[in-house]
Amino acid sequence: MEAARVAALRGHDVTIYEKNHELGGQINILSKAPGREEFNQVTRFLSNQIQKLGIKVKLGTEASTESIIKERPDAVIVATGSRPYVELVPGAATSKVISPSQALNGEVNVGNRAIVYECTGDQEGYTTADFLGEKGVHVELLTSQVSVAAGLMAPAGMITSRNPMIWQRLRKNGVNIKEHTKIKQISGRKVTLVDVWSGEESVLDDIDTVVMATGYLPNSSLYKSLQGKVKDLYAIEIVLFPGGFRMRSTTHI
Repeated sequence: MEAARVAALRGHDVTIYEKNHELGGQINILSKAPGREEFNQVTRFLSNQIQKLGIKVKLGTEASTESIIKERPDAVIVATGSRPYVELVPGAATSKVISPSQALNGEVNVGNRAIVYECTGDQEGYTTADFLGEKGVHVELLTSQVSVAAGLMAPAGMITSRNPMIWQRLRKNGVNIKEHTKIKQISGRKVTLVDVWSGEESVLDDIDTVVMATGYLPNSSLYKSLQGKVKDLYAIEIVLFPGGFRMRSTTHI
């Protein structure tokens, strides 16, 4: 949306193809979490700017290689987002394992007891735990790192001011936090955990759902299919890998 706004200001005739029925992407999902409602202000601002600038928007329309080539564009910016990277552990395929977006969108009945597992050090794990905890779900928030949201820690070791109230809400809603812990195996409603340092195992039983907040990988198929077929091609990617490495890049071919 921002790329479209800037391009229009520079005099380009811009068309946005949006697969969903509203603009905003993952910000729309994030703003459903408690304390995150203000995030959708950027979507409202950009939507208004797009309307004022006369940018054409095709909602509910997934762009394809053929439809883009048919437009004969001078330039194409591919911002097709990402897909959840769901860490596969033994037994996950036969159990209810979901992504944070599925939980936040209410796509799945999470049940009464859930595990949220994060290994990226970003905010998605505790945001999802906060969301579920407020709804009365008993949540076990696990992280393989030294702390939940370790990637957001300031040099002094203090969590940054971007989330000062989150910890109070997690405590209030009974979210149990366990660090240095990975999921070893899922067997039905039984989840085996392992301490990353000692190898000591423990078991959580009667778990209805496991939410894997384990990162994202780019949806790059459209970008790759357009290489060499349009005059000017750009890709905007935001990738979050396990271990907390984040990359935001704009590539020009």
